[in-house]
Amino acid sequence: MAERFILEYAKKIASYPEEIRVQTREDEEGTEVILFASPEDMGKFIGKNGKMIHSLKNVLSGCKVKNGKNYRIVVQSV
Repeated sequence: MAERFILEYAKKIASYPEEIRVQTREDEEGTEVILFASPEDMGKFIGKNGKMIHSLKNVLSGCKVKNGKNYRIVVQSV
C-alpha cells in the first residue's frame, strides 16, 4: 500500500515520470522504501529544507499505524 502510494505520487510531481521506480527491502528494523528518480527530479522529492521528504515520511508513519510496520524512505538517482 505505502509503496504504491509513493510510486503514484512521485509520478505526478516528476518531470520524468517514466524514470520513477520504487523498490522495497525488508529487514529486522522494518521496510525501506527506495524511490529511484532522475537526477533532475531529485530536488523535487527532497524539497526546500527537506520539507517534501519529511512530508513523505509523515505519510509512511501513518501507514505504520495501520499496518504495524516501520517504514523508511530513501531517494536515489537513477
